[in-house]
Amino acid sequence: MIVFGSDTEVSVANLNSIGPFDAIVDADAGGNSGHIYTTLSAALSAGHRSIYVKRGVYEEAVTISNDATTIFCEGRMFYSSGMTQGVVMKSTVTIAGKGITIYNMAVDTASSGSGFAITGDRITLLNCTACACEAHGISITSSALAHIVVVGGEYNGNAEDGINVTSSSSGGIVCVTAARVGGNSGDGIGINSSSVTCLINNCACHENDGYGINVTAGTGLAVGCYLVGNTTGASVGLHTSSTGNITS
Repeated sequence: MIVFGSDTEVSVANLNSIGPFDAIVDADAGGNSGHIYTTLSAALSAGHRSIYVKRGVYEEAVTISNDATTIFCEGRMFYSSGMTQGVVMKSTVTIAGKGITIYNMAVDTASSGSGFAITGDRITLLNCTACACEAHGISITSSALAHIVVVGGEYNGNAEDGINVTSSSSGGIVCVTAARVGGNSGDGIGINSSSVTCLINNCACHENDGYGINVTAGTGLAVGCYLVGNTTGASVGLHTSSTGNITS
């Protein structure tokens, strides 16, 4: 079985012993065969909902619309390592379904949009990374009731915000915990939704060109965050407008 967080290799030979996963994506597989696919899009199109993605660079724009889907990516990706140690997607990953969990996925240099574009509900990103994207690292624009959880990972060096919330979801909740959000051209975390409550816990929001955390609309709670070196509001890094309310 796969131990989450380990570097355990998974091969075609032990496909039946890896517990919950029913498909493997391997960019070097040489073609689709059985439950082995060369692209994540092909595995999703075949209806698989529990997918293991092997290390590699994937030149595809992916839309995940299958509900109740788990995607586990081999290895861990760190911006400081040069984005070479795990699964790297080179275009936007759109998450449009419900009940989707993604482990360890990285988006690097999404040339025409955000790294992760979230429009669905009950979405969890665990130890994911989005860096050097042309828009936000994560863009959350869900219109229906949405609960989004981001745990760990790095959202650095993006052309706009590291994480941006503009969802119109009434009663939605966005929780960001232990993420590193730095070096973005906009804010580290930008909250622009009056309909969503945001919980930001133990995040490092540093050296962004805007604020570390910027609340222009919405309510929330920020606890134990590291807010240093941001160009706007550098001494504190936390900003709220007259329509925003955040407790730290």
